[in-house]
Amino acid sequence: MDFTKIQGVGNDFIIINNTKIGLSESKQSNLAKRICKRKYSIGADGLIVIEHAKSNADFKMNFFNSDGSVAEMCGNGARCVARYAYENRIAWENMIIETMAGNISVWRIDKRTYKVKLNNPSFIDLENKIDIDNVEYDYSYIELGNPGIPHVIIRYKGLNNIGNIDNNCDILELARKIRQNIKFIKGSNVSFYDIIDSDNIVIRTYERGV
Repeated sequence: MDFTKIQGVGNDFIIINNTKIGLSESKQSNLAKRICKRKYSIGADGLIVIEHAKSNADFKMNFFNSDGSVAEMCGNGARCVARYAYENRIAWENMIIETMAGNISVWRIDKRTYKVKLNNPSFIDLENKIDIDNVEYDYSYIELGNPGIPHVIIRYKGLNNIGNIDNNCDILELARKIRQNIKFIKGSNVSFYDIIDSDNIVIRTYERGV
């Protein structure tokens, strides 16, 4: 099986062109679990599967997290698969990609830079509170696209000094507990942010299924 490994700002993916293979969705999910497992296989944050589009898009993108679960869409993944599609003559510089969250537009800026227009929010719920281990956190909840990709947004002061979220056990455990909270029936991506100054913010995201 031919595959391509590609990353966008450290978010790495395995891409396969299923128009040439014909794997069922269940087999795609099982494949993601097997080949995305780090130290045991290729290793990646997710598997992107290219399919023929059912709409007026150039192609369809199926996205699977490393645990085999399906995600509606991934922004970094969309940029990566757009580069793959352009370089393999599946699409041109301006392309439409079909996703579970709706069609998205992607533009090629240069050889290594692609811009994606994310779907508009389908649900916004600001100024909420959640209790984790008897500590109350303020959060906002947003879903992008339709059906929506769930995101929990929380301000975490001092985030700029933490570095990679994967190397900090405290914030990683907090993200997991938020994601698994009963408030979020289908789980949620969790993004922590902090304001550095009037022009800059820092953000760290813990994704579902990674």
